[in-house]
Amino acid sequence: MTARRTWGITLTRRARSSGCMPCGIYSQERSSPSATSSAFSSRYVIPSVVVGMLTCANSVTEKHSTRQERLSSTWSFTCTCPRCMLEPHLLAESDSRVRQMRELSRELDDYSSAATPGQAELLVTLYELEGLHVRIYEAYYRAALEWNGAGDAARAVRYARLCLDKGLVLRGEDRPFVMSMREMVRDPKGHWSWRFRVKPQGDEEGAAE
Repeated sequence: MTARRTWGITLTRRARSSGCMPCGIYSQERSSPSATSSAFSSRYVIPSVVVGMLTCANSVTEKHSTRQERLSSTWSFTCTCPRCMLEPHLLAESDSRVRQMRELSRELDDYSSAATPGQAELLVTLYELEGLHVRIYEAYYRAALEWNGAGDAARAVRYARLCLDKGLVLRGEDRPFVMSMREMVRDPKGHWSWRFRVKPQGDEEGAAE
């Protein structure tokens, strides 16, 4: 017999404990007879370095106390990642950023609101400051829609490309947001979001009848 060399990734509790500021995500193909697991990183990984995996997907965009509670109830450990172990004044600043992230996301996701590309840019910055590289494609997606909604095709395509760069690696190519961003790259003016935030001329408040 010819020996075959195989490579694998072992997920340990130590790796999972850094899930509040993850740079990796893993999934399991349950339909496969061998239950194959795959792991992907949003950044280059140096050999022997522990990769923080996304464990509780929604908890990373929650305040510190909520993250601690969810990780404890789901994974039965107290998270001691760098993000959770900040000094009190820095932890308060982190929680403030998280609150603003959630507020911005709600307004940007309301397509009848008066949201702006500037708010989407701020959301990208907040994701970066919180170290949420594994979820930043969500902010890029919203920025692409807002710039396209404002009628700026070049900036819209830039963020669509950034969204695809991270989203394809971390989420796969069969996601609706991936198909939407590909459509925008091909034809931003033909995308459903083109100038959707721009009021028709004469529709402004106080316009002459």
